Amino acid sequence: MDDRTEDRSLDEANLNASPSVTVVVPVLNEVRYIGRCVESILNQDYPQDRLDVVIVDGMSTDGTRELIEELMLRDGRITLLDNPQVIQSAGMNLGVAQSLSSFICRLDSKSWVDPDYLRKCVLTAQRTGAGNLGGRRVSVGTGRKQEGIAWGMSSRYGASHYAYSTVGGSVQTIYPGFISRDAGDAIGWFDEHVGVHEDFDFNTRLRASGRDVYMDPDIVIYYSPRENLGKLTTQYFRYGRSKSSLARQGRPVVSLRNLIAPLFVVSVILLVITSAVIGTPLPILAYLVLYFLTLFVLAIPRGVRSPVEVLATTSARVIALSCMHFSWGTGFLVGLLRRSTYTVFDE
Repeated sequence: MDDRTEDRSLDEANLNASPSVTVVVPVLNEVRYIGRCVESILNQDYPQDRLDVVIVDGMSTDGTRELIEELMLRDGRITLLDNPQVIQSAGMNLGVAQSLSSFICRLDSKSWVDPDYLRKCVLTAQRTGAGNLGGRRVSVGTGRKQEGIAWGMSSRYGASHYAYSTVGGSVQTIYPGFISRDAGDAIGWFDEHVGVHEDFDFNTRLRASGRDVYMDPDIVIYYSPRENLGKLTTQYFRYGRSKSSLARQGRPVVSLRNLIAPLFVVSVILLVITSAVIGTPLPILAYLVLYFLTLFVLAIPRGVRSPVEVLATTSARVIALSCMHFSWGTGFLVGLLRRSTYTVFDE
């Protein structure tokens, strides 16, 4: 038995009287996913009388509200709130205000969890005393295109390493969040003026207050990524723009890793200009060929024997990953050049 398994066994043997937990789910037009998310919450092995669900809807028009209302008739632990601001951070704050629980668990409508998720979160919170914690995100796609996007979002070449890490410990930020009530109250919960990086901002302020943000790889969150490249491009453009807008406000949110994609986009622009000036496309073509060949090598699936399958899978991964690089980098540069007016929910 390793140390972590032994620690967890001791936790379960000495588990305090189960603290109350509220799961807050911000949602907008997710009729395809919200049912699966809520069902996974209701099926937790955590004491049922210590758990409730607050769904905060950004005025959905696709049947999401009607589905939630059906779920409410089946289980009285579900509450539905309106989020007229259509901002995730505002939705989270509404959900927190509705709750009196000791812990606030955030889940996105596209995510779902195993039955032991909340129990593991509570045990980890009691063991570590962390103000916020989470685990590994496992992106799951359906069909080759979405599977390629899922791979990109689970890869160290396209997402935060906290999303896929198998090493636990203190981290800068975490997805999606299991927050101690006293820790959130102490820093005023979520800032409603930071766009789509409200979680990073929250965790930055939490760590500055002296509380830990902890990653436990035994805790797993499953996530359905965007279904197509258009939605993926919009998502990552918003991520990049919001990140640089926060940096312009003087917030410590940008790491060296965050600068790779913007610098790549700048280098492409400069090489396009250089190629135009010297009258030959060779510089930019050579650069892009090297870039895509590198991605291709990194994206080759392991254990697949069919050459056709290898080519198709690798191509889908390369397209998704390059889309993430270009859109995030471009969004970051746009956010540096102009003040962001982004407030819309991250659909």
